[in-house]
Amino acid sequence: MTTTDFDPALRKVEVTSFGFLHDVPDTAGNALLVNLSKKLRNPFDDPEMRHRTGLEPEVSHHVLSTPGAVTILEETLGQVEALLRGWADPHFKIVRVLVGCRGGKHRSVAMAEAVATALNDRGIKTLVEHLHVDRPVVGA
Repeated sequence: MTTTDFDPALRKVEVTSFGFLHDVPDTAGNALLVNLSKKLRNPFDDPEMRHRTGLEPEVSHHVLSTPGAVTILEETLGQVEALLRGWADPHFKIVRVLVGCRGGKHRSVAMAEAVATALNDRGIKTLVEHLHVDRPVVGA
């Protein structure tokens, strides 16, 4: 496979959401880090959303309708696809994407889901995991 060949069916992406105030995932090896800690509206600030998660449509909409969210999503998708295209080694087929925010319940979860959905829609097998979505709410 050359760098110009790109068969999405042969590649896989693993997207992990997490909270920086908890254990940060191991970034050894190849991983694209998307840090939302100081970006996008934080549902933590809204008492009605504080104890909910980015898996819920209302919370996800709150996060993804923030000015700049679409840009972050599009840039992340572009970076993932560039990484997948850039690897000539056919044995190296996985891109890891780490999406973090402060607590790992709201912004990172909503964005990780959006990234995974968009990549799957493009035919790129994408798995998503949320490390801290079930942890207690921590300060923003």
